[in-house]
Amino acid sequence: MKRNLILLVITLVLAAVVMVVRWDDLFGQHAGPTPATTVEKAALPRVDMTAVQGIEIRDTNGSITLRRSGDGWMVVEAQEYRANAERMQQLLEALTDLEKSELRSSNKDKQHLFETDEAKGRGVKLFGAAEAVLLDLVIGKQDSAGRAAKDAGTYVRERSKPHTFAHGRRLQHLLYTSPALWTDTRLMPAVDQKDLQKLVDEATELVLDFDDVDMGSMPAQPVPGTEPVARTGGRMRVVLVADMVDTPIVSPDAAAGPEPAVKPPTAAAQQRRWSVMEPEQSKALDLYEAQVDGMVRQLLASRFESVAGKDASNEAFGLSKPVAEFTMVCKDGARHALRIGAVVPAKDGQAVSPGAQSRYATVEGAAWVFVVPEYVVTMLQKRPLEMQQPAPPPEMQVPGNQGGNAPPIAIPPEEDKPPTRDG
Repeated sequence: MKRNLILLVITLVLAAVVMVVRWDDLFGQHAGPTPATTVEKAALPRVDMTAVQGIEIRDTNGSITLRRSGDGWMVVEAQEYRANAERMQQLLEALTDLEKSELRSSNKDKQHLFETDEAKGRGVKLFGAAEAVLLDLVIGKQDSAGRAAKDAGTYVRERSKPHTFAHGRRLQHLLYTSPALWTDTRLMPAVDQKDLQKLVDEATELVLDFDDVDMGSMPAQPVPGTEPVARTGGRMRVVLVADMVDTPIVSPDAAAGPEPAVKPPTAAAQQRRWSVMEPEQSKALDLYEAQVDGMVRQLLASRFESVAGKDASNEAFGLSKPVAEFTMVCKDGARHALRIGAVVPAKDGQAVSPGAQSRYATVEGAAWVFVVPEYVVTMLQKRPLEMQQPAPPPEMQVPGNQGGNAPPIAIPPEEDKPPTRDG
């Protein structure tokens, strides 16, 4: 009897507790789980890339900072010069959809497996207006997950949190910290690669004004079939012009067959030809058209190694008394000019490798000073004799063969033919 009474009391107490909890759930002021029981879902925040004003990339070799400038971007460590627009576009696209990344691990002790730990991971920090940090990421290794390399993703982690995610886009090939890899290294940024040949074809004048001296360890190459001509050491000015000339189309040689009763009229076609205007004594030279066009292409398409400064008047650059000035004029009057200055000193007293010397340079219409390889200069530092039509090799110099074409192939007589299967 006493035992039954105790069980009844325990049952009533439990029922009372359940009713109190149920009453609080239904009518209490704190319906739902308390904040202490709320579990935060691990996810990367969404970042509006149009709001990003700066990007800092870090690795074990250092860091580089990219900032918006007008409609484009500039590289802070490259004297705030223009960034490569295509590479910037690739980076911004690779950083989109971060919020769609999939959680791989929340265990801090496993970060080294994804290389999102502080020891191995590289960093990408996104800034908004007023230097506000929008996101600070640790970038790990590539996430192949059985996919081809071009479709691989990247392991990423928000620096302040332990969660490692698999981001669906590849980032490793965009995490360089060398300024040269982020800079738009075209000496003539207004020249688009797709328009290069058109500009070469429309060149009407090429002016080469230079010190006639050997540059570094790259002496002038002699013209094939001639003795090398020593440099004068003085200043030389060469002016080349391109004109459209009539080139007759000669009728077939009469010796090739019977003379027709009525000779066809000799037609003429317009052909673009380069000729020498200065110096006077070189006007009669027959220029090698392909070489001159190649020099124009070299001037328009050359690239620099790095940005040296913003003040071209600095005496250290040697641009007030340039060793060379190269100018190309288009038929619409547009000019593209390059000025070459002093030799870039070797770093820390190190000797420069043969042929690897560099010089300071600037282009018309810009205040920036660049470092260019000296071969850009030597390819344009040509005297008229070095641009003339090369003589054909001796085996091609046959009577009546003035154009340098191969001599005709002799056809063996009939009796010299090899026997056929039929005999």
